[in-house]
Amino acid sequence: MYGRINIIYNDKAVSSSKPTYNAICVMNELGEYETLLLTENDLKVVRKRAAKNPEDCIHLPALTKALLWVLRSLRLV
Repeated sequence: MYGRINIIYNDKAVSSSKPTYNAICVMNELGEYETLLLTENDLKVVRKRAAKNPEDCIHLPALTKALLWVLRSLRLV
């Protein structure tokens, strides 16, 4: 699944909250969409884990990559 990370500004942040979060919409194991809010540190951790385990990463087929490139170029995605 193709996704995008959006930066969300936490307007109502309390003193222990982060001023920004990275929002990611994913489809869970039940086929439902849910939004995950990750801090910059969370992103670093999950990226590092993915780099250490490339065999577990999702790899898009060349045709899908080409289609997504075209859609991004046309600003449809």
